[in-house]
This record gives sequence, C-alpha cells and structure tokens, in this order.
Amino acid sequence: MCAHPDPVQNSGSASSRCVARSATVSLASAVAIYLAVFANYLLVSSRASALLLALGVALGAATSVAMLRHPSDQKWARWISVCGGFVILLVGIVLASAKLSNATVLNALSIGAVSTAMPVAAAAALLGGLAQLPIRFLPWVTALVGGALLATWATLNDSLVHATVMSLVGAVPVSLAAAVACVFIMRAQDKTVAHVFAAGSSGVLSVVMAGLAATALTVLPPLPHALLWGVMSAAVLGVGAGLFYRPTHPTETPGL
Repeated sequence: MCAHPDPVQNSGSASSRCVARSATVSLASAVAIYLAVFANYLLVSSRASALLLALGVALGAATSVAMLRHPSDQKWARWISVCGGFVILLVGIVLASAKLSNATVLNALSIGAVSTAMPVAAAAALLGGLAQLPIRFLPWVTALVGGALLATWATLNDSLVHATVMSLVGAVPVSLAAAVACVFIMRAQDKTVAHVFAAGSSGVLSVVMAGLAATALTVLPPLPHALLWGVMSAAVLGVGAGLFYRPTHPTETPGL
C-alpha cells in the first residue's frame, strides 16, 4: 500500500524553501549595495562600483518579486526585506535617470540617494534576510556576513585610523569560521547541490579573508577589486545554496 504525502508537511517544506531563497537573495542584495557604497569612496566612478550597484539593484528587485509571489507567515521579516528591495530599486531608477539626463535636480538627488537611502535600504534587506534564515544557520551567517563587511569597510576606508586592526578583527575570525563551516558542510552524509554551493561560498570567503589578513599584516597593498569581487562571489554562491535548499525536517523552523 503506497503512502500518500502529507499535505501539511509538503506545505511546510515548500514554505521553508521559499523563505530560504528570499533570505539569501535579500542578503546578497544588501552585500552588493554595501560593497558598492564602500568602494564609492575609494574607486570613484569605477566600473566595479557601478556593476556592484547594478547587481544589488537587480537582487533587491528580485527580493521584492519573491515576496509578492510567495507570501509566508513571516510577515514582519519579509516585509522588511521587500521594503529594502523596493527602495533599492527606486534609487536604481533615479541613478539611471540621472546618468541618462543632465538634470541638476536628478544629479543632486542621486548623490543623496547613494549616500543616505542606499545604506538604510541595504540595512533593511540585511536585517530582513537574516531574520528569515533557519534558526540553526542564523549565528553562522550573521558572523560571516557581518565580519566580512566590517573587514571590507575597514580596508577600503582610507580615513579610518585603525584600518589595519579593524581589518584583522573582521578578517581573521571570518576566515577561520568560514573554513570550519566549509569542512562541516562537506562532511555531511547526504550532500545536495545546496551543500556544494554553501561550501563554495564558505571556501571563497575563507580564502578572500585570509588574503586580506595577509595584506594587513605585511607591506603588501590591498587589492580592492579582488576583495570586492571575492566577497560578492561568496554572496552569489550563497544565493545558489538558498535556491537549492531543502529542509532536513519538514517542520524545521524557517526563521525568527
């Protein structure tokens, strides 16, 4: 006699998968925006900063679309993400309009939007994304994302007095934690595609942060482009892990 799938369990599993996807896309959007804002002070009018900003806008829009298509019980967390995504998208439209026109008002508005609205919107996307993560992943992801952003900001901010110390405070623990996470992920018995993406994200972040720590301890100059794209690559691989995520238990709590 064939067993029929439990519709309640299937519903919970589908909800967890949807929340994981929304969470990782929201986090990647916030990371892209913060990297673009950090790089804007050092790499003025650079292609790297522009591409990161465009990627963040696209991911922010994707976060909003995911929220509208797949509503869940985590209303407060997902609406924080979607608000951040919409603001990021609106600022992106303003920036694009300012680039395509010579209007003084739009140019002034775009400068204020990047310096004020974007960081606030990215903070909303970051908070909403973290709150949607499965609880067992929350401490790890919070530490890795927060430490990586701290180290990157300290490295790219020339005006920071203790830039080297701040870089090490963020880079060394993140590198070690990411390496440990990568090992544990790869030792899982029933590995899936999500495990591969998660291990890749942790591995890339570990290598990038180790390289950052090495340059901070030596006379070697930091490589801003390598740092930016390394952290962003880890974020994109994290999105892949979220897209292919399958909860190990149907009743697993999808977030806070």
